[in-house]
Amino acid sequence: LACVYKLVATTQPGCIPDKTTANPSGGEGAIVILIDYHHPDIVSDLKKFSTQFGLPPAQLTVVYNRKKPLPLAPWDWALEAAMDTQWAHAMAPSAKLFLVEMDPEEPFPPYLASAREILQKNGGGYISMSFTMGIDYHASFTNTAGVVYVAGAGDAPGSNVPAAWPTVIAVGGTMIRRRTADNWFLDERVWRDTG
Repeated sequence: LACVYKLVATTQPGCIPDKTTANPSGGEGAIVILIDYHHPDIVSDLKKFSTQFGLPPAQLTVVYNRKKPLPLAPWDWALEAAMDTQWAHAMAPSAKLFLVEMDPEEPFPPYLASAREILQKNGGGYISMSFTMGIDYHASFTNTAGVVYVAGAGDAPGSNVPAAWPTVIAVGGTMIRRRTADNWFLDERVWRDTG
């Protein structure tokens, strides 16, 4: 994982990302990942990821919607949930992870309130949101003590919420290119359609 995260592949021509076991360490508090739909294999996927990369077992709690069964995640949302959960664990292997499954048909603020409550009970931390919304819920975001909001910049050019809000750290997507012959790092480019 080190050759992806720190891009030390520029000095390691033989770096193969799916076999590297030099990992970050540490992490404290909690990371709450907000995601739409239900991903039935999230726990087993994270366990396999941790085993493959030599990470300690993850402390993952899935918080389900109790009002009604959530629909299964379409493949792209399932991939997003798995990627967010796995990389949160890779970057902060000692942090507690909470995956809050949201119903996309229900209002967002109660889920955000639940995420903040989880963090307050677990020593603070981060709320990860890899989605954009068409409705402006900015009033739901405040300068909450002990909470850092992180959101994906979106899959379309321009300002996307919640990433565009001043109390949120926006994270844009990039693509890492490698030389086919030896996996040598060539460059990292911002997604053309990111926000």
